[in-house]
Amino acid sequence: MADTPDFKFVFFNVGQGDATMISNLVLKKSVLVDVNEAQPVLEEISLHGSSIQAVIISHWDDDHWKGLPSLIDKLKQDNKSFVLYANYKMNGKNATPKDLKRVLELGIEEGIMNIKPIHLGEINEISMIGMVVEILWPSYEELLLKPGNNFTSVIVNLKIKDKRILLLPGDGTGKCWKRIDKSKLMSMIFKFPHHGGSILSSLTAKEVIEKVNPKKVVVSYGKNNKYKHPSKGFQKAKAELSNKIEFYDTTVEHITIYYDSKENVLS
Repeated sequence: MADTPDFKFVFFNVGQGDATMISNLVLKKSVLVDVNEAQPVLEEISLHGSSIQAVIISHWDDDHWKGLPSLIDKLKQDNKSFVLYANYKMNGKNATPKDLKRVLELGIEEGIMNIKPIHLGEINEISMIGMVVEILWPSYEELLLKPGNNFTSVIVNLKIKDKRILLLPGDGTGKCWKRIDKSKLMSMIFKFPHHGGSILSSLTAKEVIEKVNPKKVVVSYGKNNKYKHPSKGFQKAKAELSNKIEFYDTTVEHITIYYDSKENVLS
């Protein structure tokens, strides 16, 4: 481990789903991106005495938000408030589920939660806990055209002292990978999208990883899952690139990576 890491990234083992926590160890403040299960998140908060300042939901598939009601309930009990960054799902099959809607309404009424959209627009960067969340995708126009689709999953790159450290793409798939500025995709850590599944027929997993040019790749998926994640394309990319990139998965345990912003070192 670096001598004085000031940031900690935890990629939780939550089965076939996602939950990632970014913590500023100096400020003792955290940001959560997706939450398939609340319990491991609450355990991590309790262990280090940090407080959640914001939660980002990449999109409203169950495996990215279903731990949110339990998380909100616990924070309500502890009289903690936070900002929820999420994009609204349109009506029909993409409507916000009724049980989640009730919890969100309660959180707002109790004054513990403020909800804000997160997409490209007038504001493309959000400062929080000593870092900058750089929004890469989606645009508001794409949200209107393809609501609830993996294609409109939120993609963010986390910058610390102007260095891009962690790229978090949710389940982002499709042509967004060809439309985002390549220089903004580069990052030291890459959370591979869609649980290691296929991204785009004309773009291999290896090509996506090479666009990001990371030192470490993390992929989250459930052991023996019915979707057969990760894809053969991802497994092939891992075999071809593992001599120069470190690969991790969350099938057995949480993956923890530290970052020392003074030395620009991961450990």
